[in-house]
Amino acid sequence: MKFDKIISHIREINEKNRAEMLTIPHKINPANFAECVDVILKFFNSIMRAHLVVQMCEIAETLEIPPRDKAQLTYLKETIKENILGLYKAVSVIIDGLLKNYSSESFEYKAFDELKLNIEQLMSKYLPRETENRATEEIKSV
Repeated sequence: MKFDKIISHIREINEKNRAEMLTIPHKINPANFAECVDVILKFFNSIMRAHLVVQMCEIAETLEIPPRDKAQLTYLKETIKENILGLYKAVSVIIDGLLKNYSSESFEYKAFDELKLNIEQLMSKYLPRETENRATEEIKSV
């Protein structure tokens, strides 16, 4: 597979992420559980997609390619990692805001908390150690 094709695939996936993020409403009603879950899942999907692109970049870096192309690949990978962190910060703010609207015993609270835990597990590769430790501790408590 040519390097240009790899870059083309990476950019295509990034464009899908951007398009999906544009469909997210600017305001969500905490009382509308289905809409809230839909928004969080869109973020999760975008994070997962970006994570796969980073993995594709890492695989492509193992190929014998010119240094110029390798530099381009590294730049793309680092840009995508920053994008992942931005997506995570945004969805974390949303989830934390939603958690404040429900009691810790409610179904909604537990569902949003579980979604946050799943996102943190995926993000453990990109986050500072203290967030990763929280996710690990919560897994052990289950």
